Amino acid sequence: MPEREPIGSLLLGAKGDASGWDWDLSTVYGRNRNSHASDLTLNPTYGPDSPTSFDDLATFQFEQLSTNLDISHGFEKFPLLNFPVDLEMGLENRWERFRTFDGDPKGYSVGPYTYSQYLADGSLNPLYAANGPQPMVGAQGAVTIRPEDEADEQRNTSSLYLTLNLHPTKRWSIGLGGRLEHFDDIMENENFSFSVNSRYELTDTLAVRGNFGTGIRAPSLTQIGYTVSDNRTAFNAEGVVVPALRRTIRPDSALAEALGGSELEAERTKSLGLGLTWQPAPRTSVTLDFYVIDVDDRIALTENLYDRSGGNGGMGDILAAYGLERTDWINFYTNAFDTRTRGLDLVADHTTDFGRFGEVRWTLGFNWNNTTIRSRKSSTPAGLGSGIELVGHAAEGTLVSAMPHTKTMLGANWSIRDFLVNLMVTRYGSVETWQQNEAQDRTFGHKWITDLDISYTLFDSLTLSLGGNNIFDVRPDKNGVHQAIGGPEYGNPPFHPGGGAWYTKLAYDF
Repeated sequence: MPEREPIGSLLLGAKGDASGWDWDLSTVYGRNRNSHASDLTLNPTYGPDSPTSFDDLATFQFEQLSTNLDISHGFEKFPLLNFPVDLEMGLENRWERFRTFDGDPKGYSVGPYTYSQYLADGSLNPLYAANGPQPMVGAQGAVTIRPEDEADEQRNTSSLYLTLNLHPTKRWSIGLGGRLEHFDDIMENENFSFSVNSRYELTDTLAVRGNFGTGIRAPSLTQIGYTVSDNRTAFNAEGVVVPALRRTIRPDSALAEALGGSELEAERTKSLGLGLTWQPAPRTSVTLDFYVIDVDDRIALTENLYDRSGGNGGMGDILAAYGLERTDWINFYTNAFDTRTRGLDLVADHTTDFGRFGEVRWTLGFNWNNTTIRSRKSSTPAGLGSGIELVGHAAEGTLVSAMPHTKTMLGANWSIRDFLVNLMVTRYGSVETWQQNEAQDRTFGHKWITDLDISYTLFDSLTLSLGGNNIFDVRPDKNGVHQAIGGPEYGNPPFHPGGGAWYTKLAYDF
């Protein structure tokens, strides 16, 4: 179970103006630390001498120090242009560090205990028959870090950006932006991205807008350095939940390279959008936007890679060559896919004034999106054995089907004197969970979720709230694959599968 230590942050800043130029300088430092412990478990290789509680199995820590300088100025007439221009430029330096720390050696080491071949009555020990003399290694149902798996990753990123907002006419605006970034720890350390956007008012109530841009996201330090042993359960290639020792390894490690991995490259995006804004009445507004987003070299976690021949195949040979058990499972991050996402966003709101009965703000939101795989980037080495795919059907499903293709939100916010009532009804479209074995794919139908919050202002700064999330206690479909050892049958729903929850809250605004 994770134990989160207090998160610390410190912000220092100043802003002002000089000769008509506005400036804003800030520095922020933040750190969080997460430790893992486990109770009511054991390391079977220590037999009856094993601890049943581990206070320290793994620790993760992330730090960030970011300094920004923003400068802006509005020109009534920009040089060489006869119309207003707003200029904004800035510098940013961001230092990041991700560290992990090993835990109790008895949580991951191999103890002296082994299974005897025969029981006291002379019959064959079923545990020996199923596993041989070696019990499963490590604290069960837990995440552990060994000394050789500790990580210490750092990155320093320097950025320079410039933005111009042009106003050729009262009805037409154009935005131009560019950003140059330098990463000190990845191959593509010099990177430039840009954006262009424009808005034109066709009438006093109707406008069109559009945008095009590129972007870059360097691999996170966690994706680069996260290395753990996960001694819980996992789905095998047949879609059955089984006990498994999974090792998540560095993508640039020698073992990962032997399994088809390599140093992670940055994700690059291109996006195109086109939309309308409409205000048919003073208290009514509607926006409609279409978008297409291409992501190249999208990073994903590989399938659970393990030898399909009980450790006697090609992958078992590779694991043994690197000092691991032949039956260990492996995964790591890789540049898996080039993807394309198409979508539509519709947002509308209207406010009705009921006089002494207050006013209600009605809202409608609708999203449709669809992600497809344009190409696969990762290939599986032939020597691993039949049936093993580095990035297969399950990993693809996580991108294209695990989230709803549609989401609809209907809301009403009623304010009357010191009361505020907020009602939100959300429809989540159906989702699918894909396994390596396609026969185990499952579909979970759409659901309507209702949230309610009622607040009363006791006096100027003190507010009392009573509310509920999913107040009608809607649950996901129980359509998962039944497992003999139990486990969730809800798949991966887009809302909490535990049903409704009620709360009270007292808030004081300083």
